[in-house]
Amino acid sequence: MPIIKRCQMMWPPGPFIIGHEFCGEILAVGKKWQHKFQPGQRYVIQANLQLPDRPDCPGYSFPWIGGEATHVVIPNEVMAQDCLLTWEGIPGLKDRW
Repeated sequence: MPIIKRCQMMWPPGPFIIGHEFCGEILAVGKKWQHKFQPGQRYVIQANLQLPDRPDCPGYSFPWIGGEATHVVIPNEVMAQDCLLTWEGIPGLKDRW
C-alpha cells in the first residue's frame, strides 16, 4: 500500500469516510464541551491539526469523521486543538448557508 501524506501510515484496511474540508450543524455536544458549543450552532472544521508528532487530519485519518458523511463524531484531538470553528453567518444574509 502507498504511504500518503496527511494520512495514517497506510490507508485503513476497511471502509472510511473521506472529505477533509467541511461544515455542518452541531446536533449534540458531549459534557466536556458544553461550555463552548450548543446544538444548532453551525461550524467549519480546520482540518490541518498541526500535531507535532503525527499528521492526522479529519477526513483522512479518522474512521468516523469526514465531509462526505451525513453525521460525524468529532474526535477529542480536533476539539483540543480548537479546530472546530463556529460560524454565525454573513451580516445581511441571515438564515442563508
